[in-house]
Amino acid sequence: MRRLNLCRLFALLAFATAAFCHAQTVQPAQTFEVASIRSSPPLDMAKVRSGQQRIGMKVDAARVDIGNMPLTDIICAAFKLKPYQVGGPGWRGLGPAGGPRFDIAATLPQGATEKDVPELLQALLVERFGLRFHHEESEQPVYALIVGKNGHKMKAAPREDSESARAPDDKPPEFRTDGAGGATTRVHGSMGNVNIRIQDGMVRMEADRVSMDCLAEKLTELSDRPIVNMTGLEGDFQVTLDIAVSEAINAARRAGAAMPEDAPPSGEASEPGGATIFQSVQKLGLKLDPRKVNITMLIVDHLEKAPLQN
Repeated sequence: MRRLNLCRLFALLAFATAAFCHAQTVQPAQTFEVASIRSSPPLDMAKVRSGQQRIGMKVDAARVDIGNMPLTDIICAAFKLKPYQVGGPGWRGLGPAGGPRFDIAATLPQGATEKDVPELLQALLVERFGLRFHHEESEQPVYALIVGKNGHKMKAAPREDSESARAPDDKPPEFRTDGAGGATTRVHGSMGNVNIRIQDGMVRMEADRVSMDCLAEKLTELSDRPIVNMTGLEGDFQVTLDIAVSEAINAARRAGAAMPEDAPPSGEASEPGGATIFQSVQKLGLKLDPRKVNITMLIVDHLEKAPLQN
């Protein structure tokens, strides 16, 4: 049961991903036709499995549905930023878990399309959460994700429409156990089809369609500093990562995930063989190189933790 609970937890981390990835500084010029914002109820695994409870963002025709999304993640989606690009006094008060989580149901205005959603979210944050912000440059220590000296060892993903292959669907995560004492989860999202298996103190994640930007973003969740894609590799790849349960659990705690009752205490999970994220990346023919780079930051000057009206 413990392995299955942890497997479900790591599946939720893989399943809930931001919909937008690149920096943008456009001031909002239009708003949603209608938008309802409500505090998210606690995660109910039965409802997640049955598809009754959504995690993350989905845009379908003229409707935007956001489920159980931390306020910081909503900011990142609105401005197409990574979490490490957001800071300031108004942001720090949200805490390491990303602040309160919300369910948002919104209708696009006439003529708007999915590409307009970030701008519309910006307007929503300004109007309903009193967001005030500015941009500035900041030098930060990062790990550069680069190709190793002998070249990468990843297989290219099958040729097909990458966007449709990564598009979220309405299928809930699939969970199962086996007679060998392991637990496996299968989810579909921004990394295509993802299989997550826990056995012998290790988490193995196999994803069939991963861009290097997406890989850097996922690795950042497991790292002590931001990871920036500097591989120069285009397209999608099949990726396998082997991560110690201790690293995955600590990443889940930093993300504010509700831990199963049988999860090991922080810092006390097993870590066989001294496995690290660096070794896992090295098996892909890649490398994490410590550097300092200038990063464009969105500085939150003021932000309410609850919507001003509904």
